[in-house]
Amino acid sequence: MAEEVAHRNDTRIEKAARRANFPFVKTIEEFDFIFQSSLRLQQLGPYLGPELVTGGRTLILSGRPGLGKTHLAVAIGYRAIQNGFTARFVGASALIDELGKASRAGHLREAAAEWVAPDVLIVDEVGYLAHATDAANVLFGVVDQRYLHQKPLILTTNKKLKSWGEVLHDHDLAAVILDRVLERGAHMVLGGRSWRTKHIDPEILPDAGADPESPRRPLTSLGASEGRRAGRGAHLARPPAGPSTRRCSRHKPCLLQSSLRRPIRRVTFPEPPSFPDNSRHSFRTPHTRIKVARMLASCRVRSTTRIKVARMLASCRV
Repeated sequence: MAEEVAHRNDTRIEKAARRANFPFVKTIEEFDFIFQSSLRLQQLGPYLGPELVTGGRTLILSGRPGLGKTHLAVAIGYRAIQNGFTARFVGASALIDELGKASRAGHLREAAAEWVAPDVLIVDEVGYLAHATDAANVLFGVVDQRYLHQKPLILTTNKKLKSWGEVLHDHDLAAVILDRVLERGAHMVLGGRSWRTKHIDPEILPDAGADPESPRRPLTSLGASEGRRAGRGAHLARPPAGPSTRRCSRHKPCLLQSSLRRPIRRVTFPEPPSFPDNSRHSFRTPHTRIKVARMLASCRVRSTTRIKVARMLASCRV
C-alpha cells in the first residue's frame, strides 16, 4: 500500500513538473552553496516550504549571468510541486510577447488569467532581451492579479531594480510592479564567478566588476569588520604577508612603515682565545671591560648575540 502511494506521488510530481514547462529539473540539494557563497540555504528557507504558497511570498533573484538564478527559481518551483502545489515557468520575453499579441487582439484579460492560475509563477530573465514598448502595461495585469490573489511570483533578472523603468519602458508602472512584488517578498542579489566559466582561468576573462546591487562591495575597499558585517561567505582581502605587515588583536590590517624600523647590525665576534687554567692572561682589567661595553652599546646587537658575548666573556674569566 505504501509503495502504491509513493508511486502515485512520484507520478503526480513528474506530470506537474512536465506541465510547469521547466527548461530543466534542478533541486535545491543540487545547488552548490560553497561555490556560490553569496547566498545561504537559510535565506531560502521561507520559499522551500508550504508557506511559500500559503503566505503568498514573492522573490526577485538578481545578478550577473551564470550565477545560478534560474537554477534556484526552478528548484523553488519544483519544491512547491513536491509540496502539492502547481507551478509554471516562462521567460519574460515570451510572456510579454504573448500578452502583447493578446492585448492587440483585444483579449488581454483572458490571456493574463492563464498566468494567474498557477500557484507559483516563475518569470525568468527580465531585461535580458529588449522588451516591447508596451511591456509594463501587459506585465502589470499579471503582477496585479497575482498580488490581489496573494499568489507567489518568482522573478530573475540581471538588471538593477532602479533600471527597470528603462527595461519596461515606463518608470511609473515599473515602480508600481516592484512595489507589489516586494511587499510580501524579498530581493536577493547573487555575486561571485559564473558557473559556466569556473573551469577557465579568471585572469583571461574580461573583468565584469562587482555587482552594483550586491551587499558585498568590492572587498579591497572593505575593512575586516565591514566584511564580517557583509555576511558569511565574503572572502576578505587580507594584506600580503611580509616583514612589514602584522595583524593586531582586532584583526585590522596594521602596516608598519619600514622607515620606523632601524636596520639591525649583525656583529660577529672572533672566537675567544684559549688560555690554560694557570695562565695569567685574562680580560679582568677595567680597560677591557669598558672597551667591550662601548662595543656593545655602539652596535644594536640582538639579544641572542649578547648571550653569545656573555658566554664568550664568561669562558675567558672576565
